[in-house]
Amino acid sequence: MLHVTSLSGEKYAVPAQDNGDARALKAYFSRTHGFPPRFQQRLFLDGNELEDSTGLEAAMELNLLLLPLSCTQPDELVAAIAEESAAQVETLLKIPQDPNQADLDSRLPLLVASAAGNVDIVRLLLEARANTNSADSIGCTALMRACKSDHADVGRLLLEAGADMDLVDIDGYTALMRASDKGHASVVKLLLQAGASTGIVSENSCSALMFASTRGREEATRLLLEAGADPNFITEKGLRGYTPLMNASSSGHTQVVQLLLAGRADPNVAGNVGQTALMGAAGQGRVEVVRLLLEARSDANLSAESGSTALDDAGDHREVVALLEPHVEWRPGNNRKQSATGSSCQAEAKATDAERRAEAQQVSSLRTNEHGTIQKLTLVATR
Repeated sequence: MLHVTSLSGEKYAVPAQDNGDARALKAYFSRTHGFPPRFQQRLFLDGNELEDSTGLEAAMELNLLLLPLSCTQPDELVAAIAEESAAQVETLLKIPQDPNQADLDSRLPLLVASAAGNVDIVRLLLEARANTNSADSIGCTALMRACKSDHADVGRLLLEAGADMDLVDIDGYTALMRASDKGHASVVKLLLQAGASTGIVSENSCSALMFASTRGREEATRLLLEAGADPNFITEKGLRGYTPLMNASSSGHTQVVQLLLAGRADPNVAGNVGQTALMGAAGQGRVEVVRLLLEARSDANLSAESGSTALDDAGDHREVVALLEPHVEWRPGNNRKQSATGSSCQAEAKATDAERRAEAQQVSSLRTNEHGTIQKLTLVATR
C-alpha cells in the first residue's frame, strides 16, 4: 500500500495496482475520491514535487496538495490551442488555467480546439473538465463546431465525454443539421448511432433531412432515412410549405429524389399553396426527375391554388412537356393541355372554319349572280 496525506490531514491508502506513477495516482484520486483533474493536483515526496512520470513505490509516504483554478491566462491558452501546440496547452492547464474561461474575443478553448479538429488538445481539455455543452454567443457548441467541420474523431471524444447532441444554436440548428447540410456522412453516421434526433426542426422550419436533400447530399440522405427521418415532413414557416422531395426535385438532385421515393416519400404531397414536387421539377426543366416522379405515380393533373399544373409550369422545356403530355387529362380550364396537345386540332379547326366561310361567300355570290341573270333574261323576254 502507498500512503498519501492531504494538506488537510486526511490519509489515503492506495492499492498497489493504482500507483504505477504520479499521473496514474492522480487519476486514481480523481476517479475514486472525486478530486479535481491531475492538473490541479500536486504530489510531494519529502517536500519535493513529483513529475507526472515519476515512478512510485509502495513504501513511499506522499503529501497531496489541491490547487484552485487560475483565471490569469485565458488568452495564452486559446492562442496555444490556435497554434495547435499540445505541449503548451498542457503547461498552461498545469498552472492550472481554467479550461472554461473565454479569451478577450469571447473564444472558448474547447470550441476553438474542436473546430480545428485537434484530437490531442481536445483530449487534454476534456481531461481538465472543459464543459462539453458550453456555447458561444450564437449558441454554437464544441460538438456543433466539430460536426460542421467534419471532425468525426473529435465528435466521438465529445460524445463520450457527455456532450448533448440535440442542443440547438440561435437558429435552432443541431449538430446533426450542420453535418447533414455539409454532407459529412461519417459525422452524420456517428451522431445517428449515438441517438441524435432526426425530428428536431430549426427556426426556419427545416429538419436534418431537409438540409441534406436540398443540398443533394446523397449519403447523408440515405443515413437519415434509414434512421427513420420523415420524408414527408413539410415546412410550416414562410409563404410556401416544402417537403424534402420538393426541394430535391426542383434542384435536380436525381439520386436524392430516388432515395426519397424509395424511402416512401409521397410525390403528391402539396405545399400550402398547392405546389407539388412535379411542378417544381417541371418548372426547372429537370427531365430525369420528372421521369422519376411520373414513374412513382406523381399526378400530373394536380393544380396549385393559382390553377397552374405541372404542364403549365414546364413552359418551354420541351422534353418535360413531352413527358407530361401523355399523363395529362383534358378538362375545362386546363388551358395548357388544350394549347399544348390540341394545337394541331385547333389549327385544323381554324382552317376548317375559314374554308366554310369561304364556301358560304361563294354560294352567296353564285346566288346573286344567278338571280341577276334571271333578272336580265326576264328583261330580254319583256322587250
